[in-house]
Amino acid sequence: MKMVSVREIKKNPAVLYSGPGYRVLTSNNRPKALCFPLEELDDIEEIVASFRQAQAMRAVERVRSFSVEKELDGMTMEDIDEEIHRARNA
Repeated sequence: MKMVSVREIKKNPAVLYSGPGYRVLTSNNRPKALCFPLEELDDIEEIVASFRQAQAMRAVERVRSFSVEKELDGMTMEDIDEEIHRARNA
């Protein structure tokens, strides 16, 4: 994986697609985007759907970890409904 700054891309856009592997685009040394090579026959919509699914799975895992950390993983459905009711009425 190679880090590529936006400045580098402005000077030489080919840096994005020259050579194999992933590129992390950075601005002010902060990651902003991920680029990777595509084959002509790749289904872009399918690739995007896979990324979205992976993001959703990571989000669920973060919520699960948070619930274990805060000892909320033992809540019953009744407890959850009550918490939702209180939040909506606040």
